[in-house]
Amino acid sequence: MANTRANLLVRTALLRTLWLPVPWGVVVAAAAEPEPTTTTGTAALPACGTGNICFTADDTEYRRNRVLLHNIVIYQGGSVLRIEAHSAEASSLDFTDSSWTLEGAVQVRTPQGQLAADRATVRFAASRLGSALATGAPASFEQQPAAVDDNGRAAHGHAQSIDYDPQAGEVRLSGEAYLTDGCNETSSERIVYEFAQQRVRAQGAGGARVQGTIRPQCRPLHPATGTPGGAP
Repeated sequence: MANTRANLLVRTALLRTLWLPVPWGVVVAAAAEPEPTTTTGTAALPACGTGNICFTADDTEYRRNRVLLHNIVIYQGGSVLRIEAHSAEASSLDFTDSSWTLEGAVQVRTPQGQLAADRATVRFAASRLGSALATGAPASFEQQPAAVDDNGRAAHGHAQSIDYDPQAGEVRLSGEAYLTDGCNETSSERIVYEFAQQRVRAQGAGGARVQGTIRPQCRPLHPATGTPGGAP
């Protein structure tokens, strides 16, 4: 009786965590002994080798050529990349070329910044995050402290949709877009923010003009230290 109960607990635990191999060598979970865990953010996740893309979910369901997953976390070993959502629909469980539709409390954390949205479409190519399009009422973006230089201008904003393009090194905010560095503010129909240059390009639409506020005496707080950065 004891052996039967133990086997049932092992099978239940395996069903709660999904591990599948990907081209970069994700380790398949074994029933003999638990995998070591690593901490990313505030949640403990199974270890993921550097460069690997791993994920865990409550359950998975296959429908024709689609895969449905619930309470999913996607993360990459040796990177801050982490994607969370209440539900996900994937074209393929293959990070070399796949598209994922995420819904419910979506969080996309990248080396450049973090997106929060009701819904997002994420594309993986060559085992890397190729793009992320977040939509919400509104969706929001916040630049990572590590991506901010000594002047302390960490951008954050919101819009109806936010398109993150890691190849171009920018985010594109569309629909009632707003962006600020803590001192200077820009509002327009469309805003493009370039990470490396910390440059903002804004464009109005339908007769609406770009609006901005510049506070000459303001020195934005550096997000990493909480102390004033350089002059705006």
